[in-house]
Amino acid sequence: MANIELKAETELQENEVLKILGGSANVDNDLIEQTIHYDMLTPKEQEAIDEYVKEMKHFSQMEVLQFGSGPQMRIAKFADSILDELETKEIKTIGELLEELVGKIKGFHQEVKEQSQMKRLQFFHKDKSKINRILHQYQKTQSDVEQIEKRLKEHRIQMLKEVQILEKLSQKNLANLKEISLYIIAGEKKLEELFKELSLLKEKTKETKELIDSAKVQNLESVIRRLEKRIYDLKMTRVVSLQMEPQMRLLKDNQAEIAEKVQSSLVTTIPLWKNEVMMALEIGSKQKEMMDFEVLQKSNQQVLKALEEVISLGEKGKQTEEDLSKFEKELEDTMPEIEVKSE
Repeated sequence: MANIELKAETELQENEVLKILGGSANVDNDLIEQTIHYDMLTPKEQEAIDEYVKEMKHFSQMEVLQFGSGPQMRIAKFADSILDELETKEIKTIGELLEELVGKIKGFHQEVKEQSQMKRLQFFHKDKSKINRILHQYQKTQSDVEQIEKRLKEHRIQMLKEVQILEKLSQKNLANLKEISLYIIAGEKKLEELFKELSLLKEKTKETKELIDSAKVQNLESVIRRLEKRIYDLKMTRVVSLQMEPQMRLLKDNQAEIAEKVQSSLVTTIPLWKNEVMMALEIGSKQKEMMDFEVLQKSNQQVLKALEEVISLGEKGKQTEEDLSKFEKELEDTMPEIEVKSE
């Protein structure tokens, strides 16, 4: 068995992964091999495979079992690391904060609606207590909103860190995929040689009819079967790992979009809402004219709509996380089966 270890010079590119997937999460090895094959490798990678295949002269059962085990186990450990890296679950936390924020603003909006049901609410002395109710409700809402804003800022920063982690994890996954593909390509090249050798050996056995030659045929057939099984195992690991890649990309893009929307809410949407509400309250109070409830209700509805759009993004992100967890579980479940199956 070769004493060298195959290493990828370049990782798979995102466009190559998309070509393999073809817009679907279902992957088959025929489609993979149309994209990842010997001719698409760099000259150094091809040279390394050729050298590796030359050194694959004699196989013991243990050597066949260990063939490609390095990248295979790295993929297994990679799957274990994803949930550990993303254990903070920022999508869920930010979603809960946004729902709490929406609840506070809805409470103020309900107070405005109740007061707006009166035909005219003017700032005469006898009605001032009603106006004070709206102002008091807004001040309480504003205080609650500011507390939630502070927590949103903290979790937004953490979410941006998760986006960076997901990018690094994706790059690591692509490197693992390329590396395990090198072993698959090397194994299949070796199989071609072994089948040619087997054909020649069978011809010789027909001529010599020697038991020793028959034994060599049986031994070589056994080696071929074990190597075929081992290559199959490596391909199954590669398929599951490939299926995880678009989910990681989708989750990363979703989190980046949520972080961007949260930032927009913190610096634009919510401050604009505060200003519009305060202006409506101050103008009405100073001019002692009818309260403009339409402005208040419109401002409330606009901020609520914007925040609910961010919440819907979070729901989409949580679904993507669940899908990714399923692939992780599938890979974790597959690895022990592969080991047992190969023994």
